[in-house]
Amino acid sequence: MPQTVFVKIIEQLNSSVFVLIGIFIVSLWVMYKMGGIVKTFCIHEDKIDELSKNSEKTFEKIVRFEAKIDLIYQQLNPNSAVRAMSPVSLTPIGNEIATSINAQNILSRCSDFLEKELEKEHPKNAYDIQMVSMKIAKEKRRRMDNVDIS
Repeated sequence: MPQTVFVKIIEQLNSSVFVLIGIFIVSLWVMYKMGGIVKTFCIHEDKIDELSKNSEKTFEKIVRFEAKIDLIYQQLNPNSAVRAMSPVSLTPIGNEIATSINAQNILSRCSDFLEKELEKEHPKNAYDIQMVSMKIAKEKRRRMDNVDIS
């Protein structure tokens, strides 16, 4: 069958046959190039998917990196009033501040109030107690200054 087609084409060899063969070759070439373009876009899509997966990991790494930098800064900051240790401890500057505001007197005057506020939060371990105490100190400072807690 294919031989008869070629025989018929050869018998009627004229310009229209050459035009059809040219169109056929051009269409094959266009399909080949389109396949390459589609393949290129598939490769780019795979790369984009891979980057989106890696971006989540990169974000997590950046967050951990920022936390570590913050801890290093807190440890090396010469003007810090407390150090990032467990338990939190006062630096020499923190001791000077505590002495200048008479922190022992304030603590003895407000200890019952502070203990009640601490118990409201139900801390479970030493770290929770430390964090809740810092939170109470920040939030209730004005209330303790204005109210006479005896």
